[in-house]
Amino acid sequence: MRTSLALLVSLALATAGHAMAQDDGAQVNERTKTGRPVASAAPAPASDLKALAATAARLADAGDDLPEARRLLGNVRADARFDDQPQDFRHAVLVLAGYVEMREDQGESARALLSAAAQLQDTDPDVWYWLSWVEADLGQHDDAARSLARLFRKWPDLGDNLQDDHLWRLVREADASSDARTELLQAIFDSGWKREALGGISHLHYELALVRARQGDVAALRRIVPTVTWPTDIVRMRSDRRFDAAVDGDNPAFDPEAAAGRLVTALQAQVRRHPGRLDIVVELQTALIVAGRFQEVITLAEDVQSAIAAAPADKPAYTDLDQLPWISNRHATALEGLGRVDESLARLEAASQLEENGVPNVSQALNLAHLYASLDRPDDALAAAARAGADMSDFGHMVKASTQQRAYLLKGDTEAAAKALAYLREHRSVSEPIYLEALVEAGDLDAAAAVVAALLSSQDERAEMLFKLQEFKQLPPLPGYARTEANWKALAARADVQAAVARVGRIVRVPLYRIE
Repeated sequence: MRTSLALLVSLALATAGHAMAQDDGAQVNERTKTGRPVASAAPAPASDLKALAATAARLADAGDDLPEARRLLGNVRADARFDDQPQDFRHAVLVLAGYVEMREDQGESARALLSAAAQLQDTDPDVWYWLSWVEADLGQHDDAARSLARLFRKWPDLGDNLQDDHLWRLVREADASSDARTELLQAIFDSGWKREALGGISHLHYELALVRARQGDVAALRRIVPTVTWPTDIVRMRSDRRFDAAVDGDNPAFDPEAAAGRLVTALQAQVRRHPGRLDIVVELQTALIVAGRFQEVITLAEDVQSAIAAAPADKPAYTDLDQLPWISNRHATALEGLGRVDESLARLEAASQLEENGVPNVSQALNLAHLYASLDRPDDALAAAARAGADMSDFGHMVKASTQQRAYLLKGDTEAAAKALAYLREHRSVSEPIYLEALVEAGDLDAAAAVVAALLSSQDERAEMLFKLQEFKQLPPLPGYARTEANWKALAARADVQAAVARVGRIVRVPLYRIE
C-alpha cells in the first residue's frame, strides 16, 4: 500500500519465538524502527502454526498472492491454540495480518488487527505509523493524529524517518480546532524533533503557535515562536495581531528577508549532506524563488537533469524521482521570474507529461492551465485543465473550476464562467480562498469584500486571509492576469476591507516573492 513488505524477514524471526528483530534491508524498518533486544529462552510457537505464518509471510513478501496470505493468517488466528502461543508470535501475526489487509485496501479490518497488536504488545512504532495511515484513509483524522502523536511521544527520535506527505495530510485535513490535531503538533514540538531535511520544522511549529495564539496562551506562544524560522511563516506572524505579545516586528530575528537568506544557506547544506534526495532540492528551489534568486533555481534543475542523464540505469542518481515534476515546475516558475515566458511554458508543458506518484499528472496539468490563462490563451488553458482529468481531490476540483472560470471570462463566455462560479460557490467550504479568487475574477468586489470580512473574523480562517493580502513582490505581469490584478488592488484599497484588516492585523510590505 504505502510501504515495503520486506519487513516480513523480521516476522520470520518472530515465528521462531523471538521478539521482532530489525532488518537492515527493510524499507519500513529503516523508516520507523528502533533497535530492540531479542528475547531469550522464549517458548516456540506450535510448529504447524509457525509454518502457516511463515508461508503467509513468503506469499505477502512476494506480493503475488495476498488473498492466500490473508487466508492462511486467518486460519492461524482462528486456531483454538492461537491464544496460548507466545506473545511475540501472536503480535507478529497480528501485525502481518493488519499489514496484508492494508495492502488489500481492507481498512476496517486492518485497523482492528493493528489496534489489537498495539494493545497486545506496545513495542513497535511501525504499528502506530501504519495505524495512522489506515485511520486517515478511512477519514478518521482525529484517531490518525492521535496514533502518530503516540509514536512521537514514545519514539521521539524517529521523526526524520516518517513520510512527509502523510504527516502533512494529518495536519491539513484535520479540523483546525481539533484537540487531536493539537495533540499531534504538541507531541512533535515536545519531541525536540529538528527535522534534518526539508528546511527544518518551522511550518509545523507555526501551526502549533497559531493554535496557542487562538487560545491566547502567551506563555506557550513565547516558547514556540523562536522556533518558527521560515520567512513566509514570519510574515504570517507579523501580520496577525494575535502574535503581537510574542513577535516584535523591529527585532532582526523577525526580518523575513534575513530569514530567507538563512533558510537558503541551511537548505544548501542539507542538499550537500543528502545528495540523493530530490525533495530537499525542491525545497531549496522554493526558498530560492521566495528570495528572488531565480537563476540559481534554474541551475539546480539543470544539475538534476545532468545527474539523472549521467547515472547508470541500475543506480539512479536520486531515490525519489517522483519529485521530478516539481523540480521542473519550480524551474518553470524561475524562468517566468526572469521574463523567459516561452521557456517557462515549454518546461511546464513537459512537466505535465510526467507521471505524478505513478498516476497521470494532475498538479502540473492544472498549473499549466493556470499559466495558459495568465498568458491570455484560454483555449489552451481549457485543454490543459481537461487533460488533468477528474480523478483528483476536492481541492483539485476547485482549482480546476477556478482556472476554467478565468478562461471562460477571457473568451467572453459569461454563461460558462457563471456555471464555473456556481460550482465554486456550492463547494466553497473546500476552499474559501479559491471562492474569493473567483469573485475577484468576476469583478464582484462587493461580494468579495464580504467574504474577506467574514474570513478575517474567523479564528480559523484569519491567518490565510491575512497572508493573501500581504504585499509581496510580484512576478512580471502577464496579459491574461491584468484584469484580475487590477480587481485585487481595488479590493484591497476599499475602506471596508482596510477596516476589517486593521481590526485583526496589518498589511506588511515584504521584499520577497510569494509561492503557494
